[in-house]
Amino acid sequence: MVNASLRGVSLPEAERALASVWCRVEEYGVDAPRLRFGFRRDGSVTIRFSFSDPAAAHLVLNGLGARTPRAPAARGHRG
Repeated sequence: MVNASLRGVSLPEAERALASVWCRVEEYGVDAPRLRFGFRRDGSVTIRFSFSDPAAAHLVLNGLGARTPRAPAARGHRG
């Protein structure tokens, strides 16, 4: 599962982002993400995307500016 978010964007920016996501979902034939919305008092919007497939998330969100949580760094063992 890959989670990403666009935080505090304006309504027009949110509309453009959603249109872009849906165009890419259709273009690449991937499963649509689950979406959650948060509306702030200042009029901005937070959109949260959840993808079951990491490759689909990369294709759809590439260039969108969505934030994805970083994976924990792998710790190497020193001999």
